[in-house]
Amino acid sequence: MKAILLIIISILSLPICGQNHIEAKINNLLATGDFIKLAQCYNSLKDSLPPLLSATVESYLDCAFNRPQQSVEKMRLLIGNYQHEFGAALLPLIHLWAYQLYDIGKYDEAADILYSLRSQLQTQHASSEMIQKYYSLYKMCDGLRNTSPRRVKRLQDGDDEVKLTIDVPLAKIGWVVPVNMGHANVNAFLDTGAGITFMTTEVARKNKIRVVADSIPFGGIGGSGIRLGKLGIIDSLRIGNVCCYNLPVCIAGEEGVLPKAAQDSLGSDLDLVIGVDIMQSIGEMEICPPKNTVRFPEEREEKRISSNPNLMIVNRLLFTEAYYKGLRLLLGLDSGMSTEGYIEQKFVEKHADIIKKADLLEARRYAGFAGVVHHNAYGLQNFYIQIGDKKTNLRGMVVELGTLPYDGFLGISYFKQLREISFDFNRMILTVR
Repeated sequence: MKAILLIIISILSLPICGQNHIEAKINNLLATGDFIKLAQCYNSLKDSLPPLLSATVESYLDCAFNRPQQSVEKMRLLIGNYQHEFGAALLPLIHLWAYQLYDIGKYDEAADILYSLRSQLQTQHASSEMIQKYYSLYKMCDGLRNTSPRRVKRLQDGDDEVKLTIDVPLAKIGWVVPVNMGHANVNAFLDTGAGITFMTTEVARKNKIRVVADSIPFGGIGGSGIRLGKLGIIDSLRIGNVCCYNLPVCIAGEEGVLPKAAQDSLGSDLDLVIGVDIMQSIGEMEICPPKNTVRFPEEREEKRISSNPNLMIVNRLLFTEAYYKGLRLLLGLDSGMSTEGYIEQKFVEKHADIIKKADLLEARRYAGFAGVVHHNAYGLQNFYIQIGDKKTNLRGMVVELGTLPYDGFLGISYFKQLREISFDFNRMILTVR
């Protein structure tokens, strides 16, 4: 379920900073959002880049690889020194800066920055979409002004390995884990395709969740729909021996997180969806499908830096690099998608001499926050995906016309074929075995 905030950063509008082939290569990687490859080549090229391009690259790499403290300060300097050079790209850049401030709990500073730009949104004739992005993030940050930043604490009286819940309907389509909020136990859905954490109004009422902002537009599956929700604060949420404090949460309206058709099909709504925001705050998550367990290893100092990350966060979604017959793909990771996944039609058409699609399947339906979308899809026969050293034959992959500028997504049916999956948000490394 690709449930994300209505926050799409326009990296395509970055300024072209140079004309030689090295600068053109870097600009192309920025424009396509390929931060994994950008990280791989940047150190060897940075000395030949102009200061503006170098500062832009470092700011975006820190954003993509979960280094919000560093990105906040680098963006502060970038905007302060080069704001006139960015032109129309300045507003999306400031919006991204404000979101990084949100991530480290500097809500008041983010709200003040966004508030001060009201007049610029009008004078620069910003689109209605951009205005709504600013408005949504401003309302969130303004409502959180008196809230302490998120924090995580390791407890001594809990298990570092937690059994996934398997005796509920939702366990058939994803990972469900028991969590504790205060004195109440809730089954939570672990969704690597959700940029933020969601809960139903009923669960919010039962757990006396504090509401800090109302009438905030949230975008849903693939950005397909907009619904108004509330922003609340989970004072504490415990999974095994990990306790998270002061967690912002989107509270869905009375209609629920999923549309009614999806609730009827599953026999349940998603009471609580733990998104990437909580996962990256915890640091690392290991899933063992054969044992039906999840654990959150304790952070070690030597694990803080990686020179070769293969996991990135773009628009609050996770992506990794994979290979098929020597072709490199950037694939989203969505444990809330009940299938093996899909490959973008444009990627298949570009490599039609290598990738063969099968017959047209029935229209496929995907349900997520804010709605249901339907796609016509073509099947793929024996599509081998390799991530790291692990090669997996995916017999249920399809070809679809998606909505994001990458090569496709991997869903829960892919993950369940593995022995172990590790999402390391400290080093931004995905390991599959």
